[in-house]
Amino acid sequence: MVVMRPAKPADGTTVATTLSSAFESYRAWAPREWSPPVLSAADIARLSEALARPDVWCVLALDADEVIGHVALSLFSIEDPSRRRPARSICGSYL
Repeated sequence: MVVMRPAKPADGTTVATTLSSAFESYRAWAPREWSPPVLSAADIARLSEALARPDVWCVLALDADEVIGHVALSLFSIEDPSRRRPARSICGSYL
């Protein structure tokens, strides 16, 4: 049975893994020269820090103990975390 739970700062690496898996699936239809973004250790650290912030909402989908996806909403982008964007911006939704 699939259950959802809020993501915690300790889940930053897990969220990065599901994000990378989602981008990897783009290869099926993306141009041949395209390659998925690679998150650096600094990106993952920033993501982990963001998961502690009240303006970041993220839930993990789990099947038993295995994380199978996540949904995240935020007012910032990982490219420019200092710049707030309208609440309708979605930073990730991967299942």
